[in-house]
Amino acid sequence: MMRYTAQVLNLLLAASISSIHLVAGASDNWPQFRGSRGGVAADDPSLPETWSATDNIVWKASIPGRGWSSPIVWGDHVFVTAAVNATGTEEPLKPVPSYAGRSVGGPMSGRDIGSSTDPHRWVLYDIEFKTGKVYPEHATQLRLYALAGFIMHPEATEARAENWYLDGAPSPLVGYVAQRSALEGLKREFTEFARPLLNDDLYPATPGRHCNWCGFAKSKGGPCDFG
Repeated sequence: MMRYTAQVLNLLLAASISSIHLVAGASDNWPQFRGSRGGVAADDPSLPETWSATDNIVWKASIPGRGWSSPIVWGDHVFVTAAVNATGTEEPLKPVPSYAGRSVGGPMSGRDIGSSTDPHRWVLYDIEFKTGKVYPEHATQLRLYALAGFIMHPEATEARAENWYLDGAPSPLVGYVAQRSALEGLKREFTEFARPLLNDDLYPATPGRHCNWCGFAKSKGGPCDFG
């Protein structure tokens, strides 16, 4: 059995992903703060108007660190960001009303925002939409490396991806092993992620002199005049 081990820091897979059939519709997802239509959403009687720690809650997930960004919902994934104190200690959270701003009747102002000199890690967490299962850190990244391994090495029957840090931390921190039977599922998953990048309205192209690596470049026989 031939194995492929990915021990790389960066990988460009744009050409491979753009050739896969697109499956997901942007209207089914929540790509940014207040949604794709800036907070305009059709009324739906199934949407809850009230909730509490137990009311109208499907699942709960414990996320390390501190986060303040809007969740991104894409397919069967919920993505949230967090800043995790690398020392392993976090300042205890205050009761929620303590964080309300003065503009809404709360006690907090800009002067109350503190800062820390501790080192922090900036983490993107991937959570399963239906169950609330939190995937291990870097799990999405490692699945991408596994997909790249299968595409680059058609003869491989197993892809083994590992994440290594250069700061002396125990290695590998996390690993992922996939059989070739998982290839089509990985293609579908990353096609969903890549779809917005192919939408000129969401992400207008900004070609320049660094585009010569792209398969669409004129120098490579493509339709784009740059590169």
